[in-house]
Amino acid sequence: MASCTQNGHFEESLKLFIQMADDGVRANGLTYAVALNSCAGLSALRSGDALNGHAEKTGCKSYLSVGNALINMYSKSGSIDDATKAFTSMLNQDIISWNSIINAYSHFGFAKGALETFHNMLAEEETPTYVTFIGVLSACAHLGLIGYVPNIACASHDVEDEQKEEYLRYHSEKLAIAFGVIHMPPGAAIYIMKNLRMCDDCHVAVKLISIVTNRKLVVRDANRFHCFESGCCSCDDYW
Repeated sequence: MASCTQNGHFEESLKLFIQMADDGVRANGLTYAVALNSCAGLSALRSGDALNGHAEKTGCKSYLSVGNALINMYSKSGSIDDATKAFTSMLNQDIISWNSIINAYSHFGFAKGALETFHNMLAEEETPTYVTFIGVLSACAHLGLIGYVPNIACASHDVEDEQKEEYLRYHSEKLAIAFGVIHMPPGAAIYIMKNLRMCDDCHVAVKLISIVTNRKLVVRDANRFHCFESGCCSCDDYW
């Protein structure tokens, strides 16, 4: 089942779950987590709801992996309210739980919810990861807090606009800077290199990140050095 889910064969994974039940094999927390993630891949809300109820009856809903899978399933099935309920009903949350709900809020445009959850996460002394910052920056963009609007022209032309915006979050410069923000002392400069020209979207985003993080950010791309500081770049937006 896990192999099928990891490789995108979600329907096959759910068929195996049904076959397992028919054969009298008792499902555990991991089984439910895998099945729920398959439902997430299919946006199969009804099947996910059924699995949620069954996991509760069998006592497996309290597993951390099941709670995280429920957040994932409900958010990808379009039910942010149920994703919130899944998160708040968990006995304990880990960084996957926090990241999942923050990015779910951000994806659905609930920027204030994403930022409030981020502050709650910090209050719980949970260390953010680059995935956390991707969600938080996206939430800030929705609120207009940092003046950033994703430039989907810089993403692949073979996907829908919504997917393009999501793919922009994973450009290498943004991930590298997020990693640096997490692991380097506050205010320390961050230096990164890439072998391609920096895209327009990343250039705008990094200027704004330099303001938000109050850091000097230096990017060496295929053309030149870019030194970002206080919202400005040394290239004067010409590269």
